[in-house]
Amino acid sequence: MDETIKKLCDECLQCKKPLCVNGCLVNNNIPLFIKLLKEDKIDEAFKIIDEKSTLPSICSIVCPFEKACMNSCVKGKINKSVNIPLIENYIATHAKNTNKPLPYNNKNIALIGSGPASLACGEKLALLGYKVDIYEKFSEAGGILTYGIPAFVLDKKLVKDKINYLKRLGINFILNKELKKDFTINSLKEKYDAVFIGIGAGKKKKMNIKNEELENIIDANDYLKENYLNNFNNSLYKNIIVVGGGNTAIDAARVAKRSSNNSNVTIVYRRSENEMPARKNEYENALNDGIAFNFLTNPVEFIGENKVSKTKCQKMKLVQSDENRLKPVPIENAFITLDSDLVILAISSYIDVDVLDEVSLNSWGGIIINDKYQTSIENVFAGGDCVSGPLYVATATKDGVNAAKYIDEYLKSSH
Repeated sequence: MDETIKKLCDECLQCKKPLCVNGCLVNNNIPLFIKLLKEDKIDEAFKIIDEKSTLPSICSIVCPFEKACMNSCVKGKINKSVNIPLIENYIATHAKNTNKPLPYNNKNIALIGSGPASLACGEKLALLGYKVDIYEKFSEAGGILTYGIPAFVLDKKLVKDKINYLKRLGINFILNKELKKDFTINSLKEKYDAVFIGIGAGKKKKMNIKNEELENIIDANDYLKENYLNNFNNSLYKNIIVVGGGNTAIDAARVAKRSSNNSNVTIVYRRSENEMPARKNEYENALNDGIAFNFLTNPVEFIGENKVSKTKCQKMKLVQSDENRLKPVPIENAFITLDSDLVILAISSYIDVDVLDEVSLNSWGGIIINDKYQTSIENVFAGGDCVSGPLYVATATKDGVNAAKYIDEYLKSSH
């Protein structure tokens, strides 16, 4: 075992009531897999992780562990939390995955979308002996793992390796096929024994301010996808504004800066640094890349002839509210105007309700499911961001694992 990893394992207190398990987004048995690794039982340690998370090599990189497991670590109350993600990543990288699929059970399942929820659900179902087809609207599988997270944050080889592993399990990826255009939920329902919906929440959210229709105002998810496909020429722009304070905003800004070092890239966020939902290390990485931040600033109008050239912003202040965090309110007559020949909007995203009219949705557009992940259609299940709204890779993975369990239970009990 690597000496650094061994020292990290030795730091774990093996608490009788491990708070890190509750803090973990997938409730993984962290003390147990650390204990097994210390005993040189790395394959057994991997099996513990794999029970709850099928993407440990990825989640150990992109999971907000500083707000989750490490934030709950008892040792962190004493001095410094155990570096749980580094240990998990070591196990995921070095252990042997000895899982073998059961024989084909004559049941076929369709999964819509190939992001984390579907990848996790498909893997568990394939191992249980089901024939799994995953429908994906783009030309590559992986969803946000492929198109939404930059390669300098998440090595795309990890994603490709996972997809190739799933193909070896017998999972069939059907690419360039889009819900409502090429098939419907009901058409799959008639063809398959069960259907899982895992399409995420990638619909653009608009600011609904003046002149938002001007050219060179782009959604962050579209921007990241076009950059991944090498379809975007960042060198055409000198003053780039990114609106938002989450990880997607940071990712978009870093892509813009790295793709054109001569550009001025500024993140505009209506709250302060302390309220940013982005991970702290990603914020620090953005600062190191030379990205500027304009806090307590909110765009109210885009200016330009056909193409955006400036962004008018109102300065904000934070006040107490009934929400969990301070509320930004405008400061009267306090405006600034920023040069901006490209504006990237990273202000969250919606669930695409237009393609989900066959299942029942709640008031804000999420798919309604019961405690067994069933939708309003009996043999149609759902999980991930299309149910919860935009959350994390880990939470989507957890939904996929749980949904696979209940799909298996449903098919065994009713068929």
